[in-house]
Amino acid sequence: MDKRESLPGIALILSLFIITIVSSIGVMMSNETQQKVKFHIYENFFSQAYLDLLSLEVIGKEYLKPEQNRLQIALASSSESIENSLSFETENGRVFGNFYDRNNCFNVNSLVSKINNSQDRVSRINSQLLKNLGISLEIPEYDMDIIVSSLIDWIDTNSTPQDTLGAEDINYTAKKNPYLPTNQLIADLPEIRNINGMNDEIYKQLKPYLCVHPSRELNININALSPKYPHLIIAITENQLDFYSAQNVLLSKPFGGYKSTKEFFDMPEFDGLALSGSIRESLSTQSNYYEIDVEITNGSNTYDLISKIEITSTGPKVYMRKIGKYL
Repeated sequence: MDKRESLPGIALILSLFIITIVSSIGVMMSNETQQKVKFHIYENFFSQAYLDLLSLEVIGKEYLKPEQNRLQIALASSSESIENSLSFETENGRVFGNFYDRNNCFNVNSLVSKINNSQDRVSRINSQLLKNLGISLEIPEYDMDIIVSSLIDWIDTNSTPQDTLGAEDINYTAKKNPYLPTNQLIADLPEIRNINGMNDEIYKQLKPYLCVHPSRELNININALSPKYPHLIIAITENQLDFYSAQNVLLSKPFGGYKSTKEFFDMPEFDGLALSGSIRESLSTQSNYYEIDVEITNGSNTYDLISKIEITSTGPKVYMRKIGKYL
């Protein structure tokens, strides 16, 4: 065959090869461009979502200033029939925010207090209250002993185990994936999943009753407690009340809430019970910690944000912002 006769065939194959390469490059560039566009859209959505959160915070802080509004949030937190939400439309979607009273739970950081801002002191009363809570939830007493001791060691500033059931550096560094206890106040509740003795099942049981505040005080607002979760009341009575009696105490709450803890303890369910005066002091009808859970939608995108607010002497202050929902 004449070589000149084979040239058109070679040229055709070469052309097809070049077209294939160019097409592949085009597809790659197209995919990369699409990813960049998607990232740019999400980045803009994230920025706008954060600005929406800040807007809700401003509205929320103003709303929290009057005491009557704070009472309304407490009552809403304890009842599914009372709405305490705020929503508005944006140019590209919708913003929904829900207010919650966060003095409706046991503050884990109250297990350890400070003496003269330096020396740690374990709160035996709060430790026992947390153990009572676990026992009322039918968590084995020995497991609760380990968890409470380990929580104390996680928060306190020393490296010596609280007791034979506690856990410090040596216990956590010996794990397959080692880490260290923070030896400071717990910042966010899911952090306690790392402590010795905790597992998913126990965490799930305790979670509705626990919270962490940026303080070492225990202040449980009885007006914010939900009848769905009566075990804190059972724990406060040192497990002398049964589930239905504790639930009835919360269901019998006056329309405008209890005016005082005395009115609360005057309920007939408490008659004849020997209640610790110190445990009584952990209850009140006031709150100083609140939360705004925000859901922002834009087309197919949904963004969840949480803003935590403290009522201080100078007014409501944001002390934490969290992206996403709790684990």
